[in-house]
Amino acid sequence: MNKQTVMTHLGAVIIDGKLNPNYNIAYIPELFGDALPIESVRPFITCLITLPGYKDAELNPTCHGTMLTWKEYGRCVATALKSINQPFTLVGSSKGAMIAIYTAVLVPNLVTKLVLYRIPRFQSLRENLQKKYAGIAQSIIDEVNFYKFLDKIRDKTSYKILQNLEHTGWEISKKLYMGASVSELDLEVFKNVTQPIILLEQDFLYDDLHPKEALENLLNYKSTKTIKKIDTIENAFLVSPGNLFDS
Repeated sequence: MNKQTVMTHLGAVIIDGKLNPNYNIAYIPELFGDALPIESVRPFITCLITLPGYKDAELNPTCHGTMLTWKEYGRCVATALKSINQPFTLVGSSKGAMIAIYTAVLVPNLVTKLVLYRIPRFQSLRENLQKKYAGIAQSIIDEVNFYKFLDKIRDKTSYKILQNLEHTGWEISKKLYMGASVSELDLEVFKNVTQPIILLEQDFLYDDLHPKEALENLLNYKSTKTIKKIDTIENAFLVSPGNLFDS
């Protein structure tokens, strides 16, 4: 894979993959989640986006946790896409889905389509979750308390997330949780997305953090001419936007 690093106000954005001047499909991952999308989506992805603070993407040390929001990460990805100046379909899971929305509004000439799944809680559904994330961030005051937190969640958290948390370390993890605690979807921004939005709908994608209600709520804020649910993953990538939304 070819790797390109673009420096932004939050730090480095890494785009890893062979870029095509006419067509790219980039994946934006979720909070502490796998850098790869779900198995059935992977064959369609041509490049991966790593955000500042994750894996090898350097975080600007002057950044406070409250800066690491969906909106600000969207600005980072938009900066990276403008630097590369090629068209992208953005695929986002959970936090990545919300970042993709903010990116699409900022660079509509470079983002051709959004494919989103595992829509996270937002607006009224998110209030208790924001408090939970803020509490976690406040409890991580040093490395000792960080590992106490990891031990507390070990039995109910996937190995991949635990591995990513340990790799990230307590100082950046604290900032990322704080960013998650103040992240929210601006519905006016969402309404201004002009690109086609495809929501992947399959039962196994839903859980407590990503309830079906969140996906349904997104549908309520957009015209059916620009947003559509699809339960066959191949169609999200193989059907042209025009044919899809004319059907």
